[in-house]
Amino acid sequence: MKKITFLIILLCITSVYALEVYIRPPRMIARVNLTETNVWNGFIEVKNNNNETVNVTFKPTGNITDIITIAKEIQLKPGELRQENFTLEVKKPGYYEGGVIVTYIKEGEVPVALQADVIVITTGESRKNNFPYIYLLLPLLFALIVVIAYNRLRK
Repeated sequence: MKKITFLIILLCITSVYALEVYIRPPRMIARVNLTETNVWNGFIEVKNNNNETVNVTFKPTGNITDIITIAKEIQLKPGELRQENFTLEVKKPGYYEGGVIVTYIKEGEVPVALQADVIVITTGESRKNNFPYIYLLLPLLFALIVVIAYNRLRK
């Protein structure tokens, strides 16, 4: 009887496998002063702690989707750690809040996702760029120099 009970218990036990995920940092606050720059560079660190290759996707959410530039998908080998760089480019002052959903996908397994929260606080005024006006005056200045040189050579 003990052997049958032991056999039934062995048949009922199933192995459980979980996809292990990792991101860092879980939350970041970007402070941007538009009088100095309108670009902020950051990173999300991802690691494959599993024994097989996984695909990792990055999906921005919230009102940062229009100001963030980040890779859509990468592939990580077992044990591989990677910093995925991103850029926030802000045009006007304000408060932006969202996140980047990082999804680990392994064939035959249920995908697992974590979110890295991103808060952007932007102050200041954007710098005015006067270079286009200077470039418009350069052809006129060149034409004036040519006319003066031509008149001097004729005399």
